[in-house]
Amino acid sequence: PEFKTPKQLAEWRAELAAKSDSKASTTQDTAFYTGKPYLASISSYEFNYRNYSPELARWTSEDPSGFPDGSNNLTYVNNMATIAVDVAGLNIWAITNPNAAGGGGHTAVIIGDGGRFAYRSYGPNGLDALNFNSLGEAMRYANGAGYADYNRWDTDASQDTAARQSMNNYDYTGSDYQVATHNCQDAVSNALSAAGVNYDHETNVPNQWNTLNRLVSDASGKVNILE
Repeated sequence: PEFKTPKQLAEWRAELAAKSDSKASTTQDTAFYTGKPYLASISSYEFNYRNYSPELARWTSEDPSGFPDGSNNLTYVNNMATIAVDVAGLNIWAITNPNAAGGGGHTAVIIGDGGRFAYRSYGPNGLDALNFNSLGEAMRYANGAGYADYNRWDTDASQDTAARQSMNNYDYTGSDYQVATHNCQDAVSNALSAAGVNYDHETNVPNQWNTLNRLVSDASGKVNILE
């Protein structure tokens, strides 16, 4: 789903919570695999909008978004289960929407915040800031908003704090935004500089920047709907 305002995000969270409470009241659920409830009646784990069968080793229904990661429904988080996680709520994810800005792309960040995850995006209207309770929730939002690629840097809590502060303080009024010289990519690069991580800063064109940084980031790939 795509959220234009924090209110819409809050309403979506409330809908999921109500759905979860309803199921818990009518089934004998036990959380095991990735913390999701096991539904004994259908021998599957319930992931809100689809189910996963450990016996079949596959999803038993199609994701509502289709097949954003390809047609192979035997894979789980693009076969990157050991790296596509952030249990401690740390790390910095630079995410890119390749179709934004007339094909030049748009880059934003998801930054760990001690168990929560801060989404920050700088654009002509200033800073767009949302906070999520899990990495999966943040990535589902990113996917719905058109972000397709990520570069991830492994960081600690102090680095994450520095990156968040940099984004929060980056011309949040939007008055100085310029597409070519003072844009979303500059804001993200400043945040990475504040965190003290190694990144390629030869260009501030998001799509080019995303490609170059696949070589220097700690991990890169497609934005997954991490559940």
